[in-house]
Amino acid sequence: MATRTLQLWTAMQPELVVLDLSLPGLDVLLRARAARCNTPVLILTMCAAMGDRSVGLNVGAEDYLVRPLVSRH
Repeated sequence: MATRTLQLWTAMQPELVVLDLSLPGLDVLLRARAARCNTPVLILTMCAAMGDRSVGLNVGAEDYLVRPLVSRH
């Protein structure tokens, strides 16, 4: 799945990628950065641990959001 996702990513050249870490998102992000895909990445996940957030940001995500998202408005 990660290989096909990376193929689509490079072929479509999106302006933003949203990855869910419950899917093989981290592997895709690592492969994309190794292939020099510089598309901004937003990680959306249910993994709320600070270590998870650090790993996501350290491998190249621009931001890390934990679901469920709660709005104050």
